Amino acid sequence: MFTRVILAFLKDLEFAPESLVKKYSVLDEMKIAQSLRPYGIKPIAIRIGKAVGKGYTIDELRDAVARYVPRAEIDARVQDLDMEENAWYDREEEMVPADKA
Repeated sequence: MFTRVILAFLKDLEFAPESLVKKYSVLDEMKIAQSLRPYGIKPIAIRIGKAVGKGYTIDELRDAVARYVPRAEIDARVQDLDMEENAWYDREEEMVPADKA
């Protein structure tokens, strides 16, 4: 998933509570990379269709969550995350220009 898509979701009132949108309003690609680096997650070049950008794979993020987030919290969020993941993929497709896909 492109980092710019992650940022769009964190700053979008449709997908995130207003408190998170305000909290992440100053977040950029560099700050996301710096925040994830201590957990062994680094941005990589990703190609979606013809579009290329820096981002993260869901497997890397899933592995970090499994290592650092208590199981009870994971269980409480699984259903919400499935719905959010589908929304992210739908939104990501909208954000990739048709001429680059």
